[in-house]
Amino acid sequence: MPNSTSSRVTLDDVSDVPPFDLVDMDPSQLESNIKILSAHSLREPSVHEEVSKVTIAASTKISAVLQQARVSKDDRKLILAELNTIAAILFDQAAEISSLKTQLSLSQSENSALVNLTATHGQPSSATSQPSYAVALKQKARKRPPRHVSMVYPRAEDTSSEEVRETLIKDVDLSKAQLGIKYMRKISKGGVAIECRSSKDLDKLVKEINSNPKVAGTLEAKCPLKKLPRIIIYNVDRGVTKEELVEKISAQNDIKDQAIKILFRMNGRNRDSCHWVLEAEPQEFKRILKKGKLSFEWSRLSLLEFVRPIRCYKCNQYGHISTRCDANETCPRCGEEGHKGQECEQPENCTSCTAANKKHNKSYDTGHAVTNGDCPTFLHEIAELKKRINYGP
Repeated sequence: MPNSTSSRVTLDDVSDVPPFDLVDMDPSQLESNIKILSAHSLREPSVHEEVSKVTIAASTKISAVLQQARVSKDDRKLILAELNTIAAILFDQAAEISSLKTQLSLSQSENSALVNLTATHGQPSSATSQPSYAVALKQKARKRPPRHVSMVYPRAEDTSSEEVRETLIKDVDLSKAQLGIKYMRKISKGGVAIECRSSKDLDKLVKEINSNPKVAGTLEAKCPLKKLPRIIIYNVDRGVTKEELVEKISAQNDIKDQAIKILFRMNGRNRDSCHWVLEAEPQEFKRILKKGKLSFEWSRLSLLEFVRPIRCYKCNQYGHISTRCDANETCPRCGEEGHKGQECEQPENCTSCTAANKKHNKSYDTGHAVTNGDCPTFLHEIAELKKRINYGP
């Protein structure tokens, strides 16, 4: 999957663990320390735990052999860099396998529903045969109509969403404008979102609000624009500036520098490196993803599409951040209050999926931590985010 909240361990993580004297160490001691290294690197529950252990074990053994062989520091660094590339491929394959397992589970559920339906109603004749449950579900998804939504924001910062709603109801006559709406709900920054029945009605609504003398001075209606797709580039030397990054990856990978924009950087596990997030025009985004890696000076940098839903690390619900959360802090593993995830020994219970089941009448499995990369609510949030991204034709 493009993005996952699960821990992703690389060979660079070896530098974060307590140092061991690997030279002249007998095999039993080496194996014992490898287990300690692996356990220390997995600071959070991970769907890739076994791959992480194997990777850390292999890198530790190779590091020990290189030291015993008195290989120069530069050669050792070069060998470990190549191993890091191999490890990245392993994690990408593990992520793909995890995604395929999720799709397989969904298909099995659909087939079970079809079998039950056939057992209840009998096998339909060939003349009147209906499409399978899976096919019908896909057809329904394809036929889902586009949503026509406008955002209405107050021009004054101290105005609430409720006040905006009351002003619209009082001063905007929809019958006179000859349009209808599906719903109106509160959104952040004191605004409201209004969904119309058609694109024609949406255009009428935006025009009516922005040209209405009663509300045009205090409110502004706009249609949300789709965001450009984003890419995260892993393990860039922390000393590299964003200007240098753009210049060198553009020159070395035949990328149009005008078509990409560096947004921000994120801390990595290694203190000497960080991850950079950039956005790109749709066509350039596709070209970069197709490359799989980017050349940068004498190295190759791993990359993935960056799609990250906003999740509160305090209450573990989606849609807001912890600094704006009034709820009590909960454990990301079991959902209970009073302890951290690292200290938890309770059975896993996803509070996000529990809330979705209750609020939206879903039937998500809740027997997992909220940080699990296969969490149904997390995957749903990813899908919703992608609907608002401009991937081009």
